[in-house]
Amino acid sequence: MVESSVHPGGGTSVAKQLQVLALERSDRDDVIASRLGGAPRMRVVRVFTILDALRRLETSHDIDAVVVHVDLECTERIEKLQSGYPHVPIVVVATDGSDELVTRAMGLGAQDVVQVDEREGALVRSVQYAVERVKATRSLRTLSPPPDSTA
Repeated sequence: MVESSVHPGGGTSVAKQLQVLALERSDRDDVIASRLGGAPRMRVVRVFTILDALRRLETSHDIDAVVVHVDLECTERIEKLQSGYPHVPIVVVATDGSDELVTRAMGLGAQDVVQVDEREGALVRSVQYAVERVKATRSLRTLSPPPDSTA
């Protein structure tokens, strides 16, 4: 597991630093970390196996989102992440030609998909929006009265 922290470069705004778990395909593959590592107020924790990701989520309750690559094993990873940690949004990074896998990933609960070749900042925004969507959904569930069971 490799951790890198990026701290705000000044300013007076105080925002929570997002903790993002990057499930990279290997230690030589830094597609996710390289796109997130330079973002202000974002700390990236790199892991390379689904077991490491699940361990990190189990032992650390500060992970705000998980980013995974779309590949042949991603659906299994997403299922495992969703079953154990449905409150943690998942964003997938895709390449051209992975439409079928992307569709399956979204069907399993991934919040968003970002193409590898999208312009800089797209993955950062996607992660931020996914975290905010989950927070908003949670707030709405808290505010909504339970369905009337007498109807």
